[in-house]
Amino acid sequence: MTRLAVDFGARFADLCLTGPEGRRLAKQPVGDDPVAALMAGLAALDVTPAALDDVRIASTRPLNMMLAQTPGPVALICTQGFGDVLELARQDRVDLYAPVARSAAPLFLAPRDAIHEIPGRIGPDGTETAPLDLSALDRIVPALRDAGVQAVAVCLLFAHATPAHEQALARALSDALPGVSLSLSHAIDPAPREYERTVGTVMDAWLRCTARPELAAMETALRDAGFAGALSFGDGRGVVRAGTEGLADLVSVLASGPAAAARGALTASGGGAVVLDVGSRSADLMLVQNGAPVMADPGQIAGIPLRRDLVDMASLALGGTSPVALDAGRLRLDADDAPTLDALLIADGRLPGDTSAPADRKVLDAVAARLAEEAIRFATRRNVDPVQTGLVVCGGTGGLLAADIARAMGLNRVRLPRHPAAAGATGLADAPERLESSAAVNRLLAETDIAGVFAGLASTLGDTPDLYRLSIAPRPEMHPMTLDLPRAPADADEILQAWRDAYAARYEIEPPGPGHLGRVAAIRDRLPDTASDATADAAATEGPALVATDAGGIWVPQGWRLSPTAAGYLLENRA
Repeated sequence: MTRLAVDFGARFADLCLTGPEGRRLAKQPVGDDPVAALMAGLAALDVTPAALDDVRIASTRPLNMMLAQTPGPVALICTQGFGDVLELARQDRVDLYAPVARSAAPLFLAPRDAIHEIPGRIGPDGTETAPLDLSALDRIVPALRDAGVQAVAVCLLFAHATPAHEQALARALSDALPGVSLSLSHAIDPAPREYERTVGTVMDAWLRCTARPELAAMETALRDAGFAGALSFGDGRGVVRAGTEGLADLVSVLASGPAAAARGALTASGGGAVVLDVGSRSADLMLVQNGAPVMADPGQIAGIPLRRDLVDMASLALGGTSPVALDAGRLRLDADDAPTLDALLIADGRLPGDTSAPADRKVLDAVAARLAEEAIRFATRRNVDPVQTGLVVCGGTGGLLAADIARAMGLNRVRLPRHPAAAGATGLADAPERLESSAAVNRLLAETDIAGVFAGLASTLGDTPDLYRLSIAPRPEMHPMTLDLPRAPADADEILQAWRDAYAARYEIEPPGPGHLGRVAAIRDRLPDTASDATADAAATEGPALVATDAGGIWVPQGWRLSPTAAGYLLENRA
């Protein structure tokens, strides 16, 4: 079995080739053409697409575009009177001490002039209270054409209860705008709560314009070059999904790069650690516990709610290409005339290259302090002591700042994976392939045909499930929690008892409702064959020194020692 795993970042594609002869890595500049970078990376590894049995692809590029709030040619059509749902959001105060409560609503996905309202309404019980007025398309369709819209998100009130209006609107839009992609809320996120459903649907439409063309082009290029093996795409859970199924849920693809890096850090974590992945454009924080990435319930990225199983993560727009400067002792990330972090690392001797930027250790210390602050905040908000749990740093820029970040956190040691600059690619190579069958129920537990639902899931999966995953809320209008069961439940009473126990364990109260079953899934993970890395060299390196590793480097400051281990590297303060 010859497997290629590729993690596309903002500037580089990291490639990990696993085969009978072990594991080889390559790093290839991406530029504006990821397909060309993929082919160049294959040439650097001296392998042809026809020789590959398995190709896995993940990318941080969509996440970077989201953090940069890159707009896309997207429009939203919603029920009349609900055009402000995206902007109003939840009005939650994320920071208790912030003087102004600012919503994290992703307004760049669909600006107000790209939102169109249409008359007609479905009631909360799924019955029609006002007919859908398709004559509104006489004004909407020309506006979409004039704006050059490539994807339309359709999110009508209570479509999760009855999708008839969305289906009728989709047929009319398909006839009027052939070639324009449609994202329908009842298919993307069939659950109550209009804001969350709107965000998920618009995000899917945005990804169809920004992420899907690149990923689809890679598949086409590989097939045209003779690749006949299995193609998989990473998703935000640190697993891969095969073929077209891997691109069916684009929202899950959004965090595929960081999720792969979290899996790549597993060996070095010793079973548990705060993971910090610092790349070219962003720094991503994850948590590993009990030998697996911790999942968010529900998923959220940069304050944006995404009702998916996703690796629990936080992202900061700070990486190697970020302009960084000090202003009255405070770190600025928006100073356009400032040198980039990469330039400062070159000036400090940590990165090869030429630069006109002056050496400025104070700015580097401020960057490390900011990353340390974010890591501590991330851990403590999850009731985790980062000192006791430990820190794993990876990413091309992370290896050059690992000791500084650890020192700023009050740590005398920090761990790195064997290939820190390519943790996403190695994690993707070792990730399990997920088979999944899911269904939207949206009924009270007491009113659900439990046996029929779970029998249908197992039949569709075509394999014995490892577990069943249920989304349950006390009432339809309340936030759900995820419940995992090792086998199909016999009846609703069994689910009810397991859910009550889990709810009480988490919130220390009884559920304030009878239980509303949202989405259910049957899941099976297939573990790949993995290749052992070469035994680490026993020699340690005393700082100051730049230690080259496959596809990157690790900076060892004065007074620190870098020791290779069976799991990766240990960087310790010996002063």
